[in-house]
Amino acid sequence: MKKLIIGAVLTGLVITPFLLLYSPRVVSAEASLVPKVSECCKVKHTITLSSGSIPKDTVVGSEAASLNSSLCRFGNVTAKENWGMYCMVDTVMTITDWIFYIFMMVVVIMLIIAGFMFVTSNGKPENVGKARSLLVYAIIGLIIGLLARAIPSIVRFFLGM
Repeated sequence: MKKLIIGAVLTGLVITPFLLLYSPRVVSAEASLVPKVSECCKVKHTITLSSGSIPKDTVVGSEAASLNSSLCRFGNVTAKENWGMYCMVDTVMTITDWIFYIFMMVVVIMLIIAGFMFVTSNGKPENVGKARSLLVYAIIGLIIGLLARAIPSIVRFFLGM
């Protein structure tokens, strides 16, 4: 069990940077499937940068997209000079939300299993030790999940937003 949890944590640590680096390519690949060029994106979160704030479910794009509706498939565009940064931050926030939700589901399952192991241990020290270690791994997973929620703030800090 210990090897499985360590493997899951290491896999998460390896996959997370890959997703963060690869997500802009996925977003641009989606635009390549649509016949018209996309000069905009629809943000799913409220985003505040140094240049301003965008509320949730707003379509941001270039000045050209706001003047020419055929450049954006989402509808009315709010023109922003650095609209690509809003789209990138929204993508990072969406990915970290998914990571957080997955980690929280795993933590809840691990806590249930650890509780069941405590109840059925019958006072045997080795079974209590296994349950206690599973509880510790669940807490470590909770901490990693909470760190995933902090990644957008860290990205904004390093990009000077």
